[in-house]
Amino acid sequence: MSVVSFIMYYQGIKMIGAAKASIFINLMPLSAIILAVVFLGEVFLPIHMVGALLVLTGVTIGTRKSAKVKESKAVKA
Repeated sequence: MSVVSFIMYYQGIKMIGAAKASIFINLMPLSAIILAVVFLGEVFLPIHMVGALLVLTGVTIGTRKSAKVKESKAVKA
């Protein structure tokens, strides 16, 4: 199932570029768990939910633009 995750990641690199896509490598284990549950009948445990929430929180924080970046862009415009 990890192969599918890598393929999706490489498609993301093509679409948004390597710099922005690099943070999304953290979603690979999450997508592998989801695909394993759907296709292999694996059990989704509470610890998987905790891990998924931590990964999604990290990706959200990592992709959010800081207030300073927004202010500097507003000043330049």
